[in-house]
Amino acid sequence: MTHDNAALINFNQAIAQDSKNSWALAHRGETYRLLARYQEALADFDQAIVLNPDYAWAFAHRGETYRLMKRYDEALADFNRAIVLNPDYAWAFACRSLIYEKMRRYEEALQDFDRTVALDKTIFSAWPSDRGLLLSFCERYEEAIVWCEQQLRETPDDPLLLYALAV
Repeated sequence: MTHDNAALINFNQAIAQDSKNSWALAHRGETYRLLARYQEALADFDQAIVLNPDYAWAFAHRGETYRLMKRYDEALADFNRAIVLNPDYAWAFACRSLIYEKMRRYEEALQDFDRTVALDKTIFSAWPSDRGLLLSFCERYEEAIVWCEQQLRETPDDPLLLYALAV
């Protein structure tokens, strides 16, 4: 039995004991999302949100499910709601940044990217090069070059920064 299947069994038991357990519903939804069972994930997130309309985590993870399904407008609405409910939700800002990038709304992507990094630098594993690329997507080439060169002084062997600089 996989960990995901064990998790589903445990969440099913918790929900059977308390069908209004929004936490268990949302986390079962997350398990379904991780298994790429998106319709089941959405159903659980929807139910969790009905039970707890202020559940920022459920909105954000439903938004991530929509993002994976390429339903960007719905994803964006969910991340917006999660951020209203929790204005320091770094992960929600990071995911919304990715959606803005997919939608080619690069300035908004950069704003959310910078907010994410200000809250938690560990969310983006290669954040200096990612920021350089976003600056170039915004057609802020001089700023991108200065940014990448500055970061290369700190980590001269970073191939992603070299790539961002080349772009």
